[in-house]
Amino acid sequence: MKNDADELAAIRRLMTDAQRSIEDDGRHFLLWGLVTIIGLVATWVAIRWRLPAHWLWLTWAGLIAAGSVLALRWARRGRARAAVRSIAGSLVADIWAGVSIGLGILVFAGAASGSIAPAATSGVVAALLGVGAFASSSVYRQLPLRAMALVWWAGAAVMLLWPGMYTILLMAALVLALLVAPAAVLRARARDAARPEPT
Repeated sequence: MKNDADELAAIRRLMTDAQRSIEDDGRHFLLWGLVTIIGLVATWVAIRWRLPAHWLWLTWAGLIAAGSVLALRWARRGRARAAVRSIAGSLVADIWAGVSIGLGILVFAGAASGSIAPAATSGVVAALLGVGAFASSSVYRQLPLRAMALVWWAGAAVMLLWPGMYTILLMAALVLALLVAPAAVLRARARDAARPEPT
């Protein structure tokens, strides 16, 4: 009986940890979603008005550098506040760190070498973001992540099967709907939960 009670308590702790981790990570998803949208719009503008390629590289480099500095600051503050890192928090962080590293290699190495066609980039990114959402679905229960993964994958298939200029804007719309909007909702919930109860 005691073992069953201990196991139940451990499951409850894991679920609570998962809820906290998604609230903490909401701002990171919001940050990187906004960085991506700005970069995608800049890419569309650069292609549409035939701006020099170095302008686009500098724009993305500046956005990623600024986002990284802010994300690292948040991560350090979070580590300083947390006495113990939760299992769920570690799992989620590892999933998205792996997705981010894979994205970085595919996008930057692929673009630099020409092994991934520029028209295919948005589809490849959407497919990997779908993997991250699907893998995270067993940890977070507040969001329909499996359904969101299916939308990412459907968008990836459309962009890869029918490439064109529109894929950049479609990708921006997917990021807004599937990354920025849910992250904003989670941040709002976290702020509401942190407010003291009225007396």
